[in-house]
Amino acid sequence: MSFLAVAGLVVSLIALIGVYYTKKQVDLLKADAEAKRKWASKHAEAFRLVMATYKSLTFDGVHTNGYPLVFNDVQFRSLVEAYIVQVDWGRNLISPRMLDADQFALPVVQEVIQKTIEAVERFKNEQPKAARELGLM
Repeated sequence: MSFLAVAGLVVSLIALIGVYYTKKQVDLLKADAEAKRKWASKHAEAFRLVMATYKSLTFDGVHTNGYPLVFNDVQFRSLVEAYIVQVDWGRNLISPRMLDADQFALPVVQEVIQKTIEAVERFKNEQPKAARELGLM
């Protein structure tokens, strides 16, 4: 075999390896984008649930806001306010916290989103009357 034939074979082999790894990289990027879309959707659901809790209700004879009842752990509530909502207590406003797509890949963000959804579900099971008054059921 001539030198040019061997060189052509080596170049072809290198090109095939490059195509293989490019496909793998594209597949990883697609999987990453799909995971971010999934968590963005869950974030929107968590925000919707938090918004539903941010209403006045009568609980045990006291007129109060449902938000601190559902999220009664102050430490966790600060995480909800860091990753799910922005609360302006002075103007009594709540709005969604805008996250960059890359933040949805952070384990702490995913954990807060999941725990927010779980906290609302737990409240619905433990306090069905108050959950109905908030429109959670």
